[in-house]
Amino acid sequence: MKEQARGVFLCPDCGTPSTVIEDGRVACQECKKYFAIPERVVRRVVPPAAKVSTGVVQRNIPTSQKAITPRLQKSQLKSASPIKARPAVKNMVETPPSEVEHHRKNFKKREKSARKTYLTWFLFWFFLVAIIFGVISFVKYKEDAVSTLSTTMEERLQGKEKDFYRREFPKIHKTFESYLTSRSPSDISNFTLKVTHLERKINRYAKENRFRRLSSGLSKDPVFWNVAFEETPGFVEIIWGDGSAGPFEAVFSKVGDRWKLDWEQHVRYSEPSWVVFSQRISNINSGIFRVFIEKISDDEDGDEGPWLRVRLVPPYQDVSRQASEASEPILLDKNGEIAARIEQMFIDRLSQSAGYSEFWQRDDSKYCRALVRLKWEANRKTGKSEIVIQEILADNWRTIELEP
Repeated sequence: MKEQARGVFLCPDCGTPSTVIEDGRVACQECKKYFAIPERVVRRVVPPAAKVSTGVVQRNIPTSQKAITPRLQKSQLKSASPIKARPAVKNMVETPPSEVEHHRKNFKKREKSARKTYLTWFLFWFFLVAIIFGVISFVKYKEDAVSTLSTTMEERLQGKEKDFYRREFPKIHKTFESYLTSRSPSDISNFTLKVTHLERKINRYAKENRFRRLSSGLSKDPVFWNVAFEETPGFVEIIWGDGSAGPFEAVFSKVGDRWKLDWEQHVRYSEPSWVVFSQRISNINSGIFRVFIEKISDDEDGDEGPWLRVRLVPPYQDVSRQASEASEPILLDKNGEIAARIEQMFIDRLSQSAGYSEFWQRDDSKYCRALVRLKWEANRKTGKSEIVIQEILADNWRTIELEP
């Protein structure tokens, strides 16, 4: 044996751990008996000789658990009884708790920072895609608007409507242009429906309002066109655009073979004056008025039953005048006829059938047009005078609705 086997061996008789002595045998520390080293240990310790030297150093590495066990001192061998399990090896240097907490916080901070980064990139791409789609939608909308404006009213109509437009619009256009260039009441009356006391009304209207005149010729193509001949008498609603005087809104009805302008609807005339009536400048306590009805609020569980609160707004072209001269809120019993009619008017705005006025499509969505009979009355509870809606004559401003 060129090299003695290293390690601790158990005596086959008493089981005491023993070490190898000089001659290669094992002597038991307790019973003093000798026994030979097992052959399989010797074979592992002494490797076979290599036939060819490769220059590589080969080390004898014990592979059994017994060979891995370190040598024990004699004092340890004497005091050792049955072999005990070795305790787990502890770290040579323990990390301080403060440093562990510091590393833990740094890890959480890096994790939180990574989440923020991912969220930021996600939001960036989301808003970028939203902006791209918004730009595409806006461009498409503008293209559609330009396409619509580039076509004439005649090109947008079809079938019988187009035939009617080709035949009658030139006559209507001539009538309205002649009216706008007229100066005296007698000239105006040639192009309007019959109006009682036209001269007096024109003079009063001229004092309270400014007659809008054309800065140039009237456009040959209107921006709005509605034919409603299912009513009797039938009418045509038209709006012309004009850069200086604003849009001209007009209603025409055919009398014989001529088209006539509804003058009171065109100038939004009321009898008496809204200012005189609403501010009680004179003793006039009642009258018929063209107004916008604004629904302010309603309640189904009021103290005295369900109610509806509305406001009357004069139909001026000037929006600031509308706001400053609007009436005080009017409280209506929701079970009453007036409130029910107003509720229905707001419903009809969404889906009116053919034959009705369609000017409401161009009005503020919170307003409904109406021709109403108003009166000042004293409130039964407070004794204070207030405006009362006596009757709703029509859901438009046309005078023809008042004819028998």
